[in-house]
Amino acid sequence: MSVFYATKIRKFCFITLKILISVLVGEPLTIDCLLDKTLALQHMNYSLTWYKSGSKMPVTQVKLSRIHQHKNLLWFMPAILEDSGSYECVMRNLTSCKKIYFSVIVFKNTAGLCFNGDFLYAQEISASSNAKIVCPHLDYFRDEKNTLPIHWYKVGCSRFWAALALRAAQMTAAEDLAR
Repeated sequence: MSVFYATKIRKFCFITLKILISVLVGEPLTIDCLLDKTLALQHMNYSLTWYKSGSKMPVTQVKLSRIHQHKNLLWFMPAILEDSGSYECVMRNLTSCKKIYFSVIVFKNTAGLCFNGDFLYAQEISASSNAKIVCPHLDYFRDEKNTLPIHWYKVGCSRFWAALALRAAQMTAAEDLAR
């Protein structure tokens, strides 16, 4: 009679890198693990799991939860200040384990302003340009056909618009001097 014992082998996870992600409180956020893309795993059998760093419990995959995993993405719907911290994406297959850390910072607007200067997504476009203003980080919020419209709204923040007007005036004056 033969007796076989199964043992669970703990694999050492190779840490790939740490990435900083920032989001305004109340905004939705998605984080792409990237491991499945960077390691060319399209035809391999692997599992990909998200964790809040320090927790052995994986992030839920229940889509109705405010924070959940859907495929390789970690979703915050919406992000709150208490979500700030480190998250890890762990990819395992039969032979290896890879881990990537994401440091999430959920921030508030600067007091008295309608933005936070430390996390401002600035775009400079000259008044005479035909360039478009780009809305960043929308990749995972669009449908397959990219038919969802983007609506822009003017924010009523007088200090912000005054700073923009001052910057535009400075740019125009610099362009005039260059001529």
